[in-house]
Amino acid sequence: MTLLAPPASRAGDDPIAGAAKVVVLGRGPRLVRGTPAEYRRAGIAVHTREEILPALTDVVHDRHAILVVAADFPCDDLVGTLEVAVATSGAGVLLGMPVGAAPSLAAPALDVGVRGMVSLPLSPDRLARELSALPIAADPLAAISVGELTVDAGRHRVELAGRPVEVTPREFDLLWDLVRCHPRVAPIGELARAHAGGTADPLATVRVAVAGVRRSLEATAARGATAIETVRGVGYRLAV
Repeated sequence: MTLLAPPASRAGDDPIAGAAKVVVLGRGPRLVRGTPAEYRRAGIAVHTREEILPALTDVVHDRHAILVVAADFPCDDLVGTLEVAVATSGAGVLLGMPVGAAPSLAAPALDVGVRGMVSLPLSPDRLARELSALPIAADPLAAISVGELTVDAGRHRVELAGRPVEVTPREFDLLWDLVRCHPRVAPIGELARAHAGGTADPLATVRVAVAGVRRSLEATAARGATAIETVRGVGYRLAV
């Protein structure tokens, strides 16, 4: 595999504060479709890279960044490139499938640890759906910390800066999903199916639970220390 020198930054690569980060490795004009504002509304910041070294540097510096490798990325060994990418990326790698890409690429990509496929060019809605569908590798009884917030599934306990946070069972389950998704957005539809499927208005039930968690967090720590951000039309994420 040939490693090429890093290029200068491309226009439109400026990060969006608080957004989930997606690094796209590929070349050509048909990688990403949509404006930064549209991705911001979907809770995503997209960075395009034409060479592998800058892309790997991005994911090394941000362990939550998802790396998308275009299937038509010009290199000596695409599977070898994917293998290096998987070993480098803490959050995982997706294979970007442009129109006309050979379906046979999927099997070897999955064999080396790629988490899934996404069609190119990317769009805000499509990418948000793909990210929300990614499996979350976490011990069901683990304790997960995001900033000063810790959610311990084993002890069914929530702490903020070491202080206990009182939440209802439904609020706890919802908060557990939010910390597992961080920094991605948890879609409100999936939260409703998981935690409010038996209620008359599942979406309203989720909104009530989110409001309850917000009140508990604000009562436990300084205002603004940890918050649940609403991404309009998509869902919720922790803003830490």
